[in-house]
Amino acid sequence: MKRKKWRVVAAGVILIVFATAYIRFYQSVNSKWSDTPVESYAVGDCVAMEEDILMDGSMQGYSITVVESEVMEYLDYLEKYGGEDEYTYAPDKVYDVTILLKNEDAAEGTGINLWDFYIQGLAVYAGINTQLLDLSNPDLDGNIAIALREDSEMEIHLPFNLLETHFRESVWENLQEFPMQLIVTLYPVKKVVQLI
Repeated sequence: MKRKKWRVVAAGVILIVFATAYIRFYQSVNSKWSDTPVESYAVGDCVAMEEDILMDGSMQGYSITVVESEVMEYLDYLEKYGGEDEYTYAPDKVYDVTILLKNEDAAEGTGINLWDFYIQGLAVYAGINTQLLDLSNPDLDGNIAIALREDSEMEIHLPFNLLETHFRESVWENLQEFPMQLIVTLYPVKKVVQLI
């Protein structure tokens, strides 16, 4: 009986020692690493990408300006860009974000992967629909990774999928007023453009 009691006490002490060590380690690590700083921009502001990274690597020398953005019904989007309802996968609505992409002084071969861009709101995000990207940007010729010549710019329409199942009914009915942001870079500085 004494041995059993002793084992329970020893296991309890060991558990407390490990829990204390884990908590100290957790606090130590988290005190050394701070949250990524966030820079917020408005529609019309020029966002220099600098050495910040979105997904794949630095896009230093490029900048993005969101020219306009609007939430559209899928069929209205097709009508705007001269498309037909021929796609197997179609979103319920489209967030049409028009950007002006500039190469101010990027190193040769440095480009942008449009697939990496996404928009996010509170507890929701949406990625690019590549079929609609082709429709609204025929000059891209089906490419989603592009590099511009130095001192050149290009206007690009980024269509983001909006699915009704991802939103509460009250939000879906007033989606144009729902705060969403275009994510331009993630690290070491997260740069976002507020779309409303």
